[in-house]
Amino acid sequence: MQSSSLPSKSLNITSRDIPAAGLPPNWWFTIRAAHCNPRNTLKYEQDDVRVAIQLALRHRLDHGAGLFVDVGSNCGLYSLIMASLGHRCVAADPLPTCVQDTRGSAADNDFQPSRLAVFHSGVSDAYFTFRVPTHMCSPYFEVGSTSEVRRRVGSWSDTDHATTTHARAAPLTEVLRWASENGSDIMMLKIDTEGHEVRVLASAIPLFKRGTINVVLWELTPSKWAQANVSRAFGLETFSSIFSQRHYYSFFSGRASFCDHHKEIAACQHVHSTSFTLPRGAVYIPDVGELADAMLATKWEPAENIFSLRVRGPSAQVDGRFTAAIKSANRGVGRGARPRPAKLRAGG
Repeated sequence: MQSSSLPSKSLNITSRDIPAAGLPPNWWFTIRAAHCNPRNTLKYEQDDVRVAIQLALRHRLDHGAGLFVDVGSNCGLYSLIMASLGHRCVAADPLPTCVQDTRGSAADNDFQPSRLAVFHSGVSDAYFTFRVPTHMCSPYFEVGSTSEVRRRVGSWSDTDHATTTHARAAPLTEVLRWASENGSDIMMLKIDTEGHEVRVLASAIPLFKRGTINVVLWELTPSKWAQANVSRAFGLETFSSIFSQRHYYSFFSGRASFCDHHKEIAACQHVHSTSFTLPRGAVYIPDVGELADAMLATKWEPAENIFSLRVRGPSAQVDGRFTAAIKSANRGVGRGARPRPAKLRAGG
Protein backbone atom coordinates (compact mmCIF):
# COMPACT_ATOMS: atom_id res chain seq x y z
CA MET A 1 0.00 0.00 0.00
CA GLN A 2 1.32 3.42 -0.92
CA SER A 3 2.08 5.76 1.96
CA SER A 4 -0.07 8.51 0.39
CA SER A 5 -3.20 6.37 0.95
CA LEU A 6 -2.49 5.68 4.61
CA PRO A 7 -4.27 7.36 7.54
CA SER A 8 -2.60 10.40 9.07
CA LYS A 9 0.05 9.74 11.71
CA SER A 10 1.07 6.42 10.18
CA LEU A 11 4.74 5.49 9.93
CA ASN A 12 6.59 3.20 7.57
CA ILE A 13 9.04 1.02 9.48
CA THR A 14 11.87 -0.28 7.29
CA SER A 15 14.96 -2.44 7.70
CA ARG A 16 16.94 0.78 8.26
CA ASP A 17 15.01 1.31 11.50
CA ILE A 18 16.17 -2.09 12.83
CA PRO A 19 19.84 -2.50 11.87
CA ALA A 20 21.86 -5.69 12.31
CA ALA A 21 18.75 -7.87 12.52
CA GLY A 22 19.27 -9.68 9.24
CA LEU A 23 16.30 -8.08 7.49
CA PRO A 24 16.25 -7.79 3.69
CA PRO A 25 16.89 -4.22 2.44
CA ASN A 26 13.40 -3.93 0.91
CA TRP A 27 11.52 -5.06 4.05
CA TRP A 28 8.92 -2.69 5.48
CA PHE A 29 5.47 -2.33 7.01
CA THR A 30 3.28 0.55 8.16
CA ILE A 31 1.97 1.25 11.66
CA ARG A 32 -0.58 3.71 13.00
CA ALA A 33 1.20 5.95 15.48
CA ALA A 34 -1.34 8.55 16.58
CA HIS A 35 -1.42 7.18 20.13
CA CYS A 36 2.00 5.54 20.52
CA ASN A 37 5.63 6.04 19.60
CA PRO A 38 7.00 2.94 17.83
CA ARG A 39 10.33 4.60 17.05
CA ASN A 40 10.80 5.14 20.77
CA THR A 41 10.29 1.40 21.33
CA LEU A 42 12.76 0.60 18.55
CA LYS A 43 15.28 2.90 20.20
CA TYR A 44 15.04 1.65 23.78
CA GLU A 45 14.28 -2.00 22.99
CA GLN A 46 16.57 -2.31 19.99
CA ASP A 47 18.42 -5.36 21.32
CA ASP A 48 15.18 -7.18 22.16
CA VAL A 49 13.67 -6.41 18.75
CA ARG A 50 16.86 -7.49 16.98
CA VAL A 51 17.13 -10.85 18.75
CA ALA A 52 13.40 -11.55 18.37
CA ILE A 53 13.68 -10.95 14.63
CA GLN A 54 16.78 -13.12 14.34
CA LEU A 55 14.99 -16.04 16.00
CA ALA A 56 11.87 -15.48 13.90
CA LEU A 57 13.85 -15.36 10.66
CA ARG A 58 15.59 -18.60 11.45
CA HIS A 59 12.34 -20.29 12.42
CA ARG A 60 10.86 -19.20 9.10
CA LEU A 61 13.81 -20.63 7.19
CA ASP A 62 13.82 -23.96 9.02
CA HIS A 63 10.17 -24.59 9.84
CA GLY A 64 7.98 -22.14 7.95
CA ALA A 65 5.43 -19.90 9.65
CA GLY A 66 5.18 -20.07 13.43
CA LEU A 67 2.84 -18.58 16.02
CA PHE A 68 3.74 -15.33 17.80
CA VAL A 69 1.61 -14.39 20.82
CA ASP A 70 1.73 -10.78 21.98
CA VAL A 71 0.31 -10.12 25.48
CA GLY A 72 0.17 -6.41 26.20
CA SER A 73 0.58 -5.62 22.51
CA ASN A 74 0.12 -1.84 22.84
CA CYS A 75 -0.13 -0.48 19.26
CA GLY A 76 1.09 -3.79 17.85
CA LEU A 77 4.69 -3.09 16.88
CA TYR A 78 6.05 -6.56 17.67
CA SER A 79 3.03 -8.32 16.14
CA LEU A 80 3.28 -6.27 12.96
CA ILE A 81 6.98 -7.11 12.70
CA MET A 82 6.27 -10.82 13.07
CA ALA A 83 3.30 -10.75 10.69
CA SER A 84 5.46 -8.98 8.09
CA LEU A 85 7.92 -11.88 8.38
CA GLY A 86 5.16 -14.34 7.53
CA HIS A 87 4.27 -15.61 11.00
CA ARG A 88 0.78 -15.98 12.46
CA CYS A 89 0.16 -13.55 15.31
CA VAL A 90 -2.30 -13.28 18.19
CA ALA A 91 -2.27 -9.90 19.96
CA ALA A 92 -4.17 -8.95 23.12
CA ASP A 93 -4.42 -5.61 24.90
CA PRO A 94 -7.01 -4.26 27.36
CA LEU A 95 -6.95 -0.69 26.03
CA PRO A 96 -9.54 -0.15 23.27
CA THR A 97 -7.49 2.57 21.58
CA CYS A 98 -4.53 0.18 21.28
CA VAL A 99 -6.77 -2.51 19.84
CA GLN A 100 -8.36 -0.11 17.35
CA ASP A 101 -4.96 1.14 16.17
CA THR A 102 -3.51 -2.37 15.85
CA ARG A 103 -6.51 -3.58 13.86
CA GLY A 104 -6.19 -0.50 11.67
CA SER A 105 -2.50 -1.20 11.09
CA ALA A 106 -3.30 -4.81 10.20
CA ALA A 107 -5.81 -3.62 7.63
CA ASP A 108 -3.37 -1.05 6.23
CA ASN A 109 -0.88 -3.88 5.66
CA ASP A 110 -3.50 -6.27 4.21
CA PHE A 111 -3.05 -8.67 7.13
CA GLN A 112 -6.16 -10.80 7.51
CA PRO A 113 -7.19 -12.08 10.99
CA SER A 114 -5.64 -15.42 10.05
CA ARG A 115 -2.30 -13.58 9.94
CA LEU A 116 -2.86 -11.10 12.79
CA ALA A 117 -5.79 -11.58 15.17
CA VAL A 118 -6.26 -8.75 17.69
CA PHE A 119 -8.33 -9.12 20.87
CA HIS A 120 -9.60 -6.50 23.32
CA SER A 121 -8.61 -8.34 26.48
CA GLY A 122 -6.18 -8.49 29.33
CA VAL A 123 -4.53 -11.80 30.17
CA SER A 124 -4.48 -13.14 33.72
CA ASP A 125 -4.87 -16.37 35.69
CA ALA A 126 -8.58 -15.68 36.36
CA TYR A 127 -11.60 -14.30 34.58
CA PHE A 128 -12.71 -10.80 35.60
CA THR A 129 -13.67 -7.42 34.22
CA PHE A 130 -12.03 -4.10 35.01
CA ARG A 131 -12.19 -0.50 33.90
CA VAL A 132 -9.77 0.94 31.38
CA PRO A 133 -9.34 4.41 29.87
CA THR A 134 -10.91 4.94 26.47
CA HIS A 135 -8.68 7.76 25.27
CA MET A 136 -5.14 6.40 25.47
CA CYS A 137 -2.80 3.67 24.29
CA SER A 138 -0.18 3.68 27.02
CA PRO A 139 2.60 1.10 27.35
CA TYR A 140 2.53 1.74 31.12
CA PHE A 141 -1.08 0.78 31.84
CA GLU A 142 -1.37 -1.93 34.51
CA VAL A 143 -4.13 -4.55 34.38
CA GLY A 144 -6.23 -4.04 37.49
CA SER A 145 -5.01 -0.53 38.19
CA THR A 146 -8.57 0.73 37.79
CA SER A 147 -10.32 -2.52 38.70
CA GLU A 148 -13.39 -2.75 40.88
CA VAL A 149 -11.19 -3.91 43.75
CA ARG A 150 -9.08 -0.77 43.52
CA ARG A 151 -12.19 1.40 43.14
CA ARG A 152 -13.52 0.08 46.43
CA VAL A 153 -10.39 1.18 48.24
CA GLY A 154 -10.57 4.63 46.72
CA SER A 155 -7.79 4.31 44.17
CA TRP A 156 -9.81 6.14 41.53
CA SER A 157 -12.82 8.38 41.45
CA ASP A 158 -16.31 7.73 40.10
CA THR A 159 -15.74 10.68 37.79
CA ASP A 160 -13.44 8.39 35.82
CA HIS A 161 -16.53 6.62 34.47
CA ALA A 162 -16.87 9.35 31.84
CA THR A 163 -13.64 8.33 30.14
CA THR A 164 -13.48 4.61 30.95
CA THR A 165 -15.03 1.40 29.73
CA HIS A 166 -14.96 -2.22 30.78
CA ALA A 167 -12.36 -4.71 29.60
CA ARG A 168 -12.17 -8.39 30.33
CA ALA A 169 -9.31 -10.53 31.47
CA ALA A 170 -8.95 -14.22 30.63
CA PRO A 171 -6.25 -16.91 30.79
CA LEU A 172 -3.90 -17.19 27.85
CA THR A 173 -5.35 -20.58 26.97
CA GLU A 174 -8.75 -18.91 26.47
CA VAL A 175 -7.34 -16.14 24.28
CA LEU A 176 -5.72 -18.79 22.08
CA ARG A 177 -9.06 -20.60 21.87
CA TRP A 178 -10.68 -17.40 20.57
CA ALA A 179 -8.04 -17.37 17.83
CA SER A 180 -8.46 -21.10 17.10
CA GLU A 181 -4.81 -21.57 18.08
CA ASN A 182 -5.27 -23.40 21.40
CA GLY A 183 -3.56 -26.54 20.11
CA SER A 184 -0.67 -24.81 18.36
CA ASP A 185 2.98 -24.66 19.31
CA ILE A 186 4.04 -21.12 20.17
CA MET A 187 7.19 -19.97 18.45
CA MET A 188 7.43 -16.96 20.78
CA LEU A 189 5.35 -15.54 23.62
CA LYS A 190 5.88 -11.85 24.37
CA ILE A 191 4.65 -10.42 27.70
CA ASP A 192 4.68 -6.70 28.45
CA THR A 193 2.09 -6.12 31.18
CA GLU A 194 3.59 -3.72 33.72
CA GLY A 195 3.76 -5.99 36.76
CA HIS A 196 1.13 -8.54 35.71
CA GLU A 197 3.69 -10.88 34.15
CA VAL A 198 3.46 -13.46 36.95
CA ARG A 199 -0.29 -13.88 36.47
CA VAL A 200 0.10 -14.10 32.69
CA LEU A 201 2.72 -16.82 33.11
CA ALA A 202 0.57 -18.64 35.67
CA SER A 203 -2.32 -18.64 33.20
CA ALA A 204 -0.05 -20.33 30.65
CA ILE A 205 1.20 -23.15 32.92
CA PRO A 206 -0.85 -25.80 31.03
CA LEU A 207 0.98 -24.73 27.85
CA PHE A 208 4.37 -24.86 29.56
CA LYS A 209 3.57 -28.34 30.89
CA ARG A 210 2.82 -29.50 27.34
CA GLY A 211 6.11 -28.04 26.15
CA THR A 212 4.45 -25.91 23.49
CA ILE A 213 6.11 -22.55 24.28
CA ASN A 214 9.57 -22.33 22.75
CA VAL A 215 10.65 -18.75 23.52
CA VAL A 216 9.37 -16.20 26.03
CA LEU A 217 10.27 -12.53 25.66
CA TRP A 218 8.99 -10.98 28.85
CA GLU A 219 9.23 -7.89 30.99
CA LEU A 220 10.15 -8.47 34.65
CA THR A 221 8.78 -5.74 36.95
CA PRO A 222 8.67 -6.94 40.58
CA SER A 223 8.22 -3.35 41.80
CA LYS A 224 4.65 -3.48 40.43
CA TRP A 225 3.67 -6.95 41.63
CA ALA A 226 1.71 -5.60 44.58
CA GLN A 227 -0.70 -3.85 42.20
CA ALA A 228 -1.49 -7.25 40.67
CA ASN A 229 -1.81 -8.80 44.14
CA VAL A 230 1.28 -10.92 43.48
CA SER A 231 3.31 -11.82 46.55
CA ARG A 232 7.03 -12.48 46.53
CA ALA A 233 6.38 -16.15 47.31
CA PHE A 234 3.86 -16.57 44.49
CA GLY A 235 6.12 -14.83 42.00
CA LEU A 236 9.19 -16.89 42.83
CA GLU A 237 7.18 -20.12 42.96
CA THR A 238 5.74 -19.41 39.50
CA PHE A 239 9.18 -18.73 38.05
CA SER A 240 10.56 -21.92 39.57
CA SER A 241 7.67 -24.06 38.28
CA ILE A 242 8.15 -22.72 34.75
CA PHE A 243 11.70 -21.61 34.09
CA SER A 244 13.59 -23.96 36.42
CA GLN A 245 11.47 -27.11 36.45
CA ARG A 246 10.61 -26.82 32.76
CA HIS A 247 14.22 -26.07 31.85
CA TYR A 248 14.40 -22.66 30.25
CA TYR A 249 17.65 -20.85 29.56
CA SER A 250 17.37 -17.08 30.18
CA PHE A 251 19.39 -14.05 29.15
CA PHE A 252 19.29 -10.30 28.70
CA SER A 253 19.60 -9.41 25.03
CA GLY A 254 21.83 -6.49 25.92
CA ARG A 255 23.05 -4.67 29.01
CA ALA A 256 20.88 -5.06 32.09
CA SER A 257 20.46 -1.83 34.01
CA PHE A 258 19.88 -3.62 37.30
CA CYS A 259 23.09 -5.61 37.08
CA ASP A 260 25.03 -2.56 35.89
CA HIS A 261 24.17 -1.01 39.24
CA HIS A 262 24.39 -4.18 41.37
CA LYS A 263 27.37 -6.16 40.14
CA GLU A 264 28.02 -7.39 43.67
CA ILE A 265 24.70 -9.27 43.91
CA ALA A 266 24.85 -13.02 43.36
CA ALA A 267 22.12 -12.94 40.72
CA CYS A 268 24.36 -10.69 38.62
CA GLN A 269 27.44 -12.94 38.80
CA HIS A 270 26.97 -14.28 35.29
CA VAL A 271 28.71 -17.63 34.95
CA HIS A 272 28.13 -18.50 31.33
CA SER A 273 27.34 -22.11 30.45
CA THR A 274 29.18 -23.40 27.40
CA SER A 275 26.17 -25.56 26.43
CA PHE A 276 24.48 -22.62 24.73
CA THR A 277 25.54 -19.88 22.32
CA LEU A 278 24.28 -16.46 23.40
CA PRO A 279 23.47 -13.63 20.98
CA ARG A 280 26.28 -11.14 20.62
CA GLY A 281 26.17 -8.71 23.54
CA ALA A 282 23.72 -10.80 25.58
CA VAL A 283 24.11 -11.57 29.29
CA TYR A 284 23.25 -14.95 30.81
CA ILE A 285 20.80 -15.09 33.76
CA PRO A 286 21.56 -18.09 35.99
CA ASP A 287 18.21 -17.92 37.85
CA VAL A 288 15.34 -15.52 37.07
CA GLY A 289 13.89 -16.13 40.54
CA GLU A 290 17.09 -14.95 42.20
CA LEU A 291 17.12 -11.94 39.91
CA ALA A 292 13.54 -11.03 40.80
CA ASP A 293 14.24 -11.49 44.50
CA ALA A 294 17.25 -9.20 44.28
CA MET A 295 15.20 -6.58 42.45
CA LEU A 296 12.60 -6.72 45.21
CA ALA A 297 15.20 -6.56 47.98
CA THR A 298 16.85 -3.48 46.49
CA LYS A 299 13.50 -1.82 45.63
CA TRP A 300 14.52 -1.60 41.98
CA GLU A 301 11.71 0.05 40.01
CA PRO A 302 12.60 -0.12 36.28
CA ALA A 303 11.63 -3.14 34.21
CA GLU A 304 14.10 -5.64 32.79
CA ASN A 305 13.37 -7.47 29.52
CA ILE A 306 14.34 -11.14 29.42
CA PHE A 307 14.49 -13.90 26.83
CA SER A 308 13.81 -17.43 28.11
CA LEU A 309 14.40 -20.31 25.68
CA ARG A 310 13.18 -23.84 26.24
CA VAL A 311 15.84 -26.52 26.50
CA ARG A 312 15.39 -30.25 26.16
CA GLY A 313 16.13 -31.43 29.66
CA PRO A 314 18.10 -31.02 32.88
CA SER A 315 21.36 -31.39 30.97
CA ALA A 316 20.56 -27.97 29.47
CA GLN A 317 21.00 -29.13 25.90
CA VAL A 318 19.24 -26.41 23.97
CA ASP A 319 16.95 -27.26 21.09
CA GLY A 320 19.24 -27.22 18.07
CA ARG A 321 17.21 -24.78 16.02
CA PHE A 322 17.70 -22.00 18.58
CA THR A 323 21.42 -22.59 18.84
CA ALA A 324 21.59 -22.49 15.04
CA ALA A 325 19.49 -19.34 14.99
CA ILE A 326 21.77 -17.47 17.33
CA LYS A 327 24.98 -18.70 15.73
CA SER A 328 23.65 -17.60 12.36
CA ALA A 329 22.53 -14.28 13.79
CA ASN A 330 25.96 -13.66 15.28
CA ARG A 331 27.45 -14.23 11.83
CA GLY A 332 24.83 -11.94 10.32
CA VAL A 333 21.67 -13.67 9.16
CA GLY A 334 20.31 -12.06 6.02
CA ARG A 335 23.54 -10.98 4.32
CA GLY A 336 23.30 -14.03 2.10
CA ALA A 337 20.22 -15.86 3.35
CA ARG A 338 16.59 -14.92 2.86
CA PRO A 339 13.49 -16.26 4.57
CA ARG A 340 11.13 -18.38 2.51
CA PRO A 341 8.20 -16.03 1.83
CA ALA A 342 8.25 -14.59 -1.69
CA LYS A 343 7.72 -11.06 -0.44
CA LEU A 344 9.07 -9.92 2.91
CA ARG A 345 7.03 -6.78 3.23
CA ALA A 346 3.65 -5.77 4.55
CA GLY A 347 1.04 -8.12 3.18
CA GLY A 348 3.64 -10.56 1.89
